[in-house]
Amino acid sequence: MTEELEVIEVVRRLVDEAGEILGSKLAMDLKVAVPDWSAEEFGARSLRDFIVSNVDGVVVAGRSGMDVVYSTSAPKDGPPARAAKAEPAADAWRAWVSPNSPFALAFNTANGKTVLIKRAAAVPEGHVRIEPTTVEEHRAIARDFLDSVAEPARDTLRAIVDSPDEQWWRRWLAELMKLGNLATWNTFRHERLRELLKARLDASGLDETARSTAAGTVAQSRPPRPRKRSHADQTCNDVRVVVAAVIEKMSEEDLRDLKLPVGLVLDVLDEMKS
Repeated sequence: MTEELEVIEVVRRLVDEAGEILGSKLAMDLKVAVPDWSAEEFGARSLRDFIVSNVDGVVVAGRSGMDVVYSTSAPKDGPPARAAKAEPAADAWRAWVSPNSPFALAFNTANGKTVLIKRAAAVPEGHVRIEPTTVEEHRAIARDFLDSVAEPARDTLRAIVDSPDEQWWRRWLAELMKLGNLATWNTFRHERLRELLKARLDASGLDETARSTAAGTVAQSRPPRPRKRSHADQTCNDVRVVVAAVIEKMSEEDLRDLKLPVGLVLDVLDEMKS
């Protein structure tokens, strides 16, 4: 199943490529790119709720009729509201795995309790600091993953990870989705990041008990994986993807003849306004 982080990056890529995009179009494109996407399974009421709460760098730019318009925001706008509101260590995993995170991790030397501090802030007394993973560490993990990929896909992925493009990971994820290797990559990446965190904690000077507490806190803050869908759920989802693709190709005249349950239309309009 697709992890929250991968859904976030797909949303960013779709909005970035479009410049500005209607919420209805983004919803259809996201469903095609990530068939098992569901706002409810990620704890959100709607796509807009998910984006506002999780997707840094994508903002509501305005409206077109009843539809929301999304666009990208520049990183210089400052840290996102969600990060500022986060409870201590609530987003520890995300802060650890994100090279551009505005936060570092600080661990209490006495008990391993974890808090997030601004990257430019001084380390609180009685704490040790661990910076988030770097872009090069992510590239190294991706290069190691290439050993599990068959040719010629391996060459394509190697060219992406070795490129000087700072946004290489967007093309990397898109290519893995096309190849059907995204789930395998998610598992591999997660295990390697956990190993890297353990190595940093081992070198931090924390005692064994504090290191164990710290590692557990960060691991538990990782967003839960969505529940596994049944075959019937997946079949229904496949139908939705096909229907969405068909609707996108319909003319205005065809759309006027389309019969939709009024209750569902009202539900969707309510989500778009929320």
